[in-house]
Amino acid sequence: MQDGNGLAVRPDAGPDEDRIAGSREKGLNRVLHILEFLHANQRAIGIGDLYGMDYVRGNDLLRRGRQEVDNLSRETGETSELCMLQNGRYTIVHSSPGTRPFRISSATGLQIPLPWTASGRLLLAGFERAVIEDMVSEDDLVLPDGRRLLLDDFIEDIATAGAAGYCVTSGLVDAYTKCLAAPVFSAAGKVEATICLVVPIDTSEEKTGDLIALLRERAARLSITG
Repeated sequence: MQDGNGLAVRPDAGPDEDRIAGSREKGLNRVLHILEFLHANQRAIGIGDLYGMDYVRGNDLLRRGRQEVDNLSRETGETSELCMLQNGRYTIVHSSPGTRPFRISSATGLQIPLPWTASGRLLLAGFERAVIEDMVSEDDLVLPDGRRLLLDDFIEDIATAGAAGYCVTSGLVDAYTKCLAAPVFSAAGKVEATICLVVPIDTSEEKTGDLIALLRERAARLSITG
């Protein structure tokens, strides 16, 4: 998460400094927006307890995934994440901020409802409807801005994402970002993780397509083929 001290704008700051400070504030607000919504609605806020450095070093997928996420951020300038299911929740296992001035923040270990995310739609690919219904509560279908997703639409999105081999969601957590995700497969052919990029919502279709292709390539590297 971005250092809160970066939000202060000096009286003599120039236009570029103003823009960078504003971008940092947007990035911080993305995480705070999630936390405040969950707290206000008395929803559980989970911070994963499995992700200490010893665990990461001892788990090959997490170790390699961490490296890919860091590399993606450096190469693309975008915020990159490795995500998995933990206790039926989408969990950010590792995140790396982008390198350009507009840095969208995310919080490693943060657990948020599956319907809010592109990764959630991929992580549930292949699950039976009854299992998905057990994992997704009515509250999970309510987005931070108050919109309610329909369970049938969410399940249809899961099937579409699974068939396409990637997923893109726009404006679910906030109004100015979209998430691109690609699946990482186990030897059994099940989705065991996702690698994703969080980008500005106005990213062009051409660049979005290029980023999706890159994500799928890197996710394939992490996957175990039988």
